[in-house]
Amino acid sequence: MVNRRMKHHKRKSSPQRHRGRREEQENNVKKLCFSIASSPHRPVAKHGRFADSFSYSLCSLRLCGESFQTRKWLPTMNNAYNLDDVAFSYGTSQVLFLERIEIRPGEMVAVVGPNGSGKTTLLHLLAFVEPPSSGSIRFFGEECSAAKRLGFRRRVGLLTQNPYLFRGTVMDNVQWGLKIRGVTAARRHELALEALRSVGLAGFEARRARELSGGESQRTALARILVLEPEVLLLDEPGNHLDRESVQLTERIVANLNRKKGTTVIFVSHRASDVDSLAQRVLHLHQGRLDGNHAPARLVPLAR
Repeated sequence: MVNRRMKHHKRKSSPQRHRGRREEQENNVKKLCFSIASSPHRPVAKHGRFADSFSYSLCSLRLCGESFQTRKWLPTMNNAYNLDDVAFSYGTSQVLFLERIEIRPGEMVAVVGPNGSGKTTLLHLLAFVEPPSSGSIRFFGEECSAAKRLGFRRRVGLLTQNPYLFRGTVMDNVQWGLKIRGVTAARRHELALEALRSVGLAGFEARRARELSGGESQRTALARILVLEPEVLLLDEPGNHLDRESVQLTERIVANLNRKKGTTVIFVSHRASDVDSLAQRVLHLHQGRLDGNHAPARLVPLAR
């Protein structure tokens, strides 16, 4: 009798039963991932960076104590940017020529080069402020055209070297973009308060914008961008003219945004030492070209 019960128990733990359980787990994860991919809305923050950048295809998921690779059945995620043979000229003077750049969603990429190398021009192209003189830019898999440029621009936030603040209060500035987009007053106030808290400016709502310090002005401008929840954040020399404490605070804010929401971050600097604490990869620009050569652009991991 005992032996029969033991045999019966072994039959329940058969390899077929384990395979069935494993297939059920995989199917559950597939449903989760495909529901995120097909949703018309951005993934919620609780899914973290992997959900937003869809890095499921690059990692192992763990369920019920068992891990398995998911990359075989996941859909291919489009790059945040694909630039091919992109050139930009001021009149007859060509200032930028990039054979190829690929930037993946959720990356933190630095663009480093001396003054006049084309860094700010590149950011303006990525922000869809300026169209290229020639070449192709694809944004999350979609070709940029004149008809799509404004829609793409609304999905990107650009923090310039010397942010311009409007007259009025800090709250007026942060709410401005939401007001233009038709968000209700109550919702604008709620979102603006949250954005100010995220950049360490809680309690600054009634302060006059023109009376802020350099670091406070930059963080106000950053909150004005973040309240619109951009998919890509571009920063032009974010450490310029700021003290070290303000720079470190800005870096923490940006790193936290990337980690929690999976926002793609691209920032420029003329000093390689400025990007070591923040960037995951680096593009080197020289005289409008990458690395001073004509090879396809590659993102080079920083030496740690």
